[in-house]
Amino acid sequence: MAPEGAEVRTRQPLPPLATVPPGRRPAPSSTSASGKPAPRGKRPGGGRLYVIDGIRILAALMVAAHHYAGTWRADRPGNPIWDRPVSDIMPTVFRFASYGWIGVEIFFVISGFVICMSCWGRTPRQFFVSRVIRLYPAYWFGVLFTTAVLVAVPGVWERLRLREILLNLTMLQSGSAVPNVDGVYWTLWSELRFYLLFLVVVAMGLTYRRVVVFCCVWGAVAMLAPISDLHLLELVANPEGAWYFIAGLALYLMHRFGQDLLLWGILAMAWLMGQLELGDRIDQVEHVSGWRGSVAIFTVFLLFMVAVALGYTDRIRWKWLVTAGAMTYPLYLIHYAAGTALIARLHDTMDPRLLLVALIGAFLLLGYLIHRLVERPVSRLLKKGLDTSFARLGPRTSGPDALADGPLAGAKMGPMPRYTEALTVERGGFRIKVPESWWEFDVRPESRDDSIRRMVDDRIRQHPELKPSRSAYVTFLQKAAADAWKSGALYCGCMAESFGGDTPITGSVTVSLVGGRASSGDPLPTDPAAIAAQLAVKEARKPGDSWRKVTTVDIPGVGPAARTQGVEDIPVPDDTLNRTVRAVLMQTYIPVPGQEGKVALVAGSSQILDLADSFFDIFDAVTSTFRFVG
Repeated sequence: MAPEGAEVRTRQPLPPLATVPPGRRPAPSSTSASGKPAPRGKRPGGGRLYVIDGIRILAALMVAAHHYAGTWRADRPGNPIWDRPVSDIMPTVFRFASYGWIGVEIFFVISGFVICMSCWGRTPRQFFVSRVIRLYPAYWFGVLFTTAVLVAVPGVWERLRLREILLNLTMLQSGSAVPNVDGVYWTLWSELRFYLLFLVVVAMGLTYRRVVVFCCVWGAVAMLAPISDLHLLELVANPEGAWYFIAGLALYLMHRFGQDLLLWGILAMAWLMGQLELGDRIDQVEHVSGWRGSVAIFTVFLLFMVAVALGYTDRIRWKWLVTAGAMTYPLYLIHYAAGTALIARLHDTMDPRLLLVALIGAFLLLGYLIHRLVERPVSRLLKKGLDTSFARLGPRTSGPDALADGPLAGAKMGPMPRYTEALTVERGGFRIKVPESWWEFDVRPESRDDSIRRMVDDRIRQHPELKPSRSAYVTFLQKAAADAWKSGALYCGCMAESFGGDTPITGSVTVSLVGGRASSGDPLPTDPAAIAAQLAVKEARKPGDSWRKVTTVDIPGVGPAARTQGVEDIPVPDDTLNRTVRAVLMQTYIPVPGQEGKVALVAGSSQILDLADSFFDIFDAVTSTFRFVG
């Protein structure tokens, strides 16, 4: 990635193929030997699905239209919203708006899809923080805004007592049998119960098998809960919403891993249970729409989501959909009670159709302002505060959270237990800290074989259960060291740990001394800003594409450095077929003091794409311990 005409090119880091533990096969690359995407198997999980944002805003508009002009409450004679049946005022609008309530079921399906997508590879802490900063800022504003409107425009909805309004700020009022400030908040109670259940799977580590088992177990419990006479079981299992969330989870598994008969079976079961639930809701709550029409809308939606999951809509990348999707949650929170109260005050002042359009437009604008002026800044503050609070709790010593709770935590958070103890490694001219459990070694050919044998023997003395695999470990590490040397590294540290999941957590960090001269004969610049300006940024054009960000960072005790990070295709050293390996990659270019044109390249890579964010944290933490010595 050096500028054109440079005589010496910056070397790529050690490909992470060598970091798979003995007896394990490396995970299949998304790129075959021919460079074409694999025709079947795991789909890359990255990239934004713009169509999902479009569906979300459409569902929100459906719900808003329903609440304003399609409910049985608004169609009663002398109702407090329109003062007469809305079907008499706008019969055509009412006919369509009476089906808008299905937007809520659409929200639930999308929630299952998006939560599974956004939480893949995340820790429980990250999951918790992401949900808090996503849900609460706009919700708090919505509670206060709706309360203010109902105070200013009384007559449609009963005002709650102050203590009930305050409890609404927790979002847990339904668990205490306290009324909602706005009736739409009932869906948030359903969402929270889904998050609580799914947190169990996130804590175990998301895999295809675990999510499938979760869908099957939750579905079975949701079917049995209503006849169990166990109120707590029914409360947790959430039979009214469970199958919609399950449908979303199955659709995401289709998106990530490809379709199969098992996922189609789960989706079919979700449709069968969903159509029953739609009928029950019509009979018990809505009373204004037909079962056949509702099931037809739901079926079309699910089939369209299958198309989204299988990639048929990937070409849709309209940027405005992102903005529209961002307005969805605030719009949903503020539109109902406040909007119907305003209709009651204004319905005699203008044409009712114009009033609907103006009101929805106004709430869309307000939703956008809430997103920009409330959600964004408050979310940043909340995240910073929560991250600081969790840091004070201290890191976990094992499990997925150990990847995110410190440098793999040692340097920034003090002494750590075995899996996260910081081990200082010093070589000629530099030192760096890596977690104690990593395999670290000198990669020089004249010394590496003996040092690797001694290292393995020392590890076996500490952990005798490794003795049967001694030769395999020696071979594995010697291959890793040889590949590191071929890539120009002076040092290599390998992580190969199982934290209880189906897939081993693997990665590597290498340190190289690189440099060169431009075609003019002048040394290449080592100023971090100049290096960053020469490195190419790469954006993913579609989900699953490789990508690269370029930044400058400050290394404590060293100074500024240039950095790239992303998911990239790394050439396999000395491979005659020119194959590549897709990997999480962070490269930090640190100027070497007193050596013109030289930089120390600290490169971290891992083939575990699902844990990209966690590995970025690890590589950043390890790189932050780099120091020049001597």
